[in-house]
Amino acid sequence: GTISLVRLIREGSVLTLAAGRQAWVHVPRGEVVMSGRQLASGDGAAVTDTATLEFTQGKDAEVLVFDLPA
Repeated sequence: GTISLVRLIREGSVLTLAAGRQAWVHVPRGEVVMSGRQLASGDGAAVTDTATLEFTQGKDAEVLVFDLPA
């Protein structure tokens, strides 16, 4: 598949994926909680079972979200 969208997410952001989409989340720097899941520098997470992602408790975090076809 191809990458259709990449976003830098800021603290307190809520991202909603369109129907038929999934995401790969990567944290190149810092720490953040994504929908209750703690992520730190170098972590990645596949998102296949939810349409809404909430980013909180960021500590110098940079977060990339790759919006991909399901």
